[in-house]
Amino acid sequence: MPEKKFVPFDNQKHGKYIVELRHGYSIFKQITKPQWAAMGDKDLGGAKFCIGYSLVDKAMKMVEESHKHDFDQYIFFLGGDAANITESFDAEIVFGLDDKLNTIKYPACIHIPSGTMHGPLDIVKVNKPFIFIDLVLNNTPSIRSVPKETEAR
Repeated sequence: MPEKKFVPFDNQKHGKYIVELRHGYSIFKQITKPQWAAMGDKDLGGAKFCIGYSLVDKAMKMVEESHKHDFDQYIFFLGGDAANITESFDAEIVFGLDDKLNTIKYPACIHIPSGTMHGPLDIVKVNKPFIFIDLVLNNTPSIRSVPKETEAR
């Protein structure tokens, strides 16, 4: 099977308000399953909203440094079984928020208000694949550099 390459999301507009979501691939080599995303500027008429979805099945560091944004962000960690997203979560994630490292071993929604320092984001252990959703109230997504110890595409 040929290696999947990182491709930008090439969603298709169907009229003014409907967007057909198409698969793209992560900037992280560890995330091998297709992703989907919808971007405010590109897909949603400039809306202050972006969302990205990934299925994570390997440990990796996603964000190395603490940082902040001038918009709200929401991060979701959900079990990979769509029929049971709470009970099927089995991973360990260390997430920095307001200079405190939090160990997350349960399905979670994290609200990061505008101006709040957050990071690192380290997926320490993955016993079962899980869903990672990154949602920002901005017209462009929040994309950080790939950490040095994590392989980029």
